Amino acid sequence: MADGHDESRLRAIRLRAAFRLQKRRMNSYDWPYISVVAMDSNGSPRVVAEGIACTERTAAYVAGIKALLAMSSGRTNKEVLAAFADGALNADVLLPKNMDLPNAKFIWDSFHLSHDVWPKDFGGHWCEKLSSGMHSMLYADCAVDFESALLKLHQVYAGNSHVLNKVDKIAVNKEHYSKYLLGVIREREARQVITRPSKTIPVLLLT
Repeated sequence: MADGHDESRLRAIRLRAAFRLQKRRMNSYDWPYISVVAMDSNGSPRVVAEGIACTERTAAYVAGIKALLAMSSGRTNKEVLAAFADGALNADVLLPKNMDLPNAKFIWDSFHLSHDVWPKDFGGHWCEKLSSGMHSMLYADCAVDFESALLKLHQVYAGNSHVLNKVDKIAVNKEHYSKYLLGVIREREARQVITRPSKTIPVLLLT
């Protein structure tokens, strides 16, 4: 029997699949479907804004976010702490000239990192052992687990400065990895007693 965490993951997978189908249908007519998704207090995704754009470009997503914030009196742009986007969008969407989300971290695509960027970066050193260690670090959902995975990599590759220099440069960017960042946000939210009309975690997915 699936526990609550598994059920949340299944809901997220089904929701993402529905988005993909909707996007394919609308994109085929050159009228892209765009949506903004937030996480609720249980970690489940909820569509909070959606629309049909005349073209898939940054300006369309910026308009969507600004409209969402205008309709959400319980949230301000400074309260959004993380944003993830697929496709051509990057961290520039958070700049003042675009969405103006000054406290948001841009979450990097974990799949792209582990299956494309890192294998190319490590070259011939990339193997199952290194991949497994990097996976543990990438998907650590708290600071303790992240540091534990990083320490293990240092132990396994002791004396190999070429690998460890790259590992350390990657580790510096831990707040751009979804599991770690969301874990930090949840811990921070749990420590603060804040009354909000909405119980959504301030994380936005642009798709």
